[in-house]
Amino acid sequence: MDTSEIKIPLNIDLADKDFGILGEIDLLIGCELFFELLRPNQLRSPCEKWLFQETVFGYIVVGTSDKFEGKSYCGLAINSEINSDSLNQQLREFWEI
Repeated sequence: MDTSEIKIPLNIDLADKDFGILGEIDLLIGCELFFELLRPNQLRSPCEKWLFQETVFGYIVVGTSDKFEGKSYCGLAINSEINSDSLNQQLREFWEI
């Protein structure tokens, strides 16, 4: 995704210092922890397309992209307990997709 159109406000520190630079994923955070990391501050971009959400790590950027306009996606978050061997296998299979 081309992030050059996103104007980052000067008064915020992003959680990802390399935002917009293609690289490896550092960490996947589950939904049971994700919402615990959110802070109350939010800033909306002037075009109202982007939202800058404060977290304990800094701000994250969320919003829509014209690239996916007209397409529908559905997500599902499930919290379950599994042993670490099974989790490792599932993560391996996920990244092979």
